[in-house]
Amino acid sequence: MTYDTIAIPGGFIKLMRSDATRELLRDGPAFQLLTQIALRAKRTNDFNVHGLQIGQALIGDYASCGLTRRKYRTAMAHLERYGLARFQATHRGTIATLLDITIYDINEEQASPHSDQRPANKRPTEGHQAATIKNEKNEKKEKKGPPVCFSGSGPGVRSATGGLPTFAEMDRQRAACALAKAQEEFLNDDQA
Repeated sequence: MTYDTIAIPGGFIKLMRSDATRELLRDGPAFQLLTQIALRAKRTNDFNVHGLQIGQALIGDYASCGLTRRKYRTAMAHLERYGLARFQATHRGTIATLLDITIYDINEEQASPHSDQRPANKRPTEGHQAATIKNEKNEKKEKKGPPVCFSGSGPGVRSATGGLPTFAEMDRQRAACALAKAQEEFLNDDQA
């Protein structure tokens, strides 16, 4: 199998105008690789000979996006660290999975157009707020403890300016979560 035979599916992808996008543009190789993943990502549940799921793309041909092998591996590491993509090596190539729609939305097509459920990675747009139940709000206020750890960008994930968080803010949040988790494990080990 060659990567020349992999067709880029029709349709469109949305590039979000945000601070995170502008920040990723400064990391050219990571932006190039994320663009290639978004263009190649499977967006429907149609049959796929490679067994890809929605949001996954077969990559591994660093030369096709104009990168050296070293820049390609560095870009992969950056995208994983930013929480934008996950990579899994297989004997057929590397499968990249989009984890977040902070930069690109691949316009995933859902199985049933009349489904009452929102997909897990579709979030309200920046000007809208997700509907919440009042009891859930009260429970959240009562809970005190370590920072809430999350992955991806959801309606509760905002920067200090109210927009989408920058990668530096995302890194700080992940570090705070890792510290809280380590402290909790330490305390649990002490009690055992």
